[in-house]
Amino acid sequence: MSHSSDGDATWPSRDDDLSLPDSSPTSQSDNQAFAELESLVEADPGSSEFPRLVEAYRRAGQVEHAHRLAQRGLEASPERLGGRVALALCLIDMSEFSEASEELAKILVEFSSREFGGL
Repeated sequence: MSHSSDGDATWPSRDDDLSLPDSSPTSQSDNQAFAELESLVEADPGSSEFPRLVEAYRRAGQVEHAHRLAQRGLEASPERLGGRVALALCLIDMSEFSEASEELAKILVEFSSREFGGL
């Protein structure tokens, strides 16, 4: 996963390993890394890693759990664009297209203000 210059985690790419321990056979080190990520986000729901955990759960088909994690993360750190993308993807998977559209609009507004200095 890459990081932006302001320290906020960017959205994970398809190449990032986001597998869940129960979603497919993985090595013990993968399971340990996932458990560490889960512990980190549990201790700090607004952590820069919460979008990565949300996406892992979403990809594993645990959309409702991913949705709750995204909401908690954004309550703690509403400025995390990766968290907003994670929430929007959960909403799309849940066929909540109007709410997903609202989240995507927030992302565009925030991105444009960061990118262009509020112009």
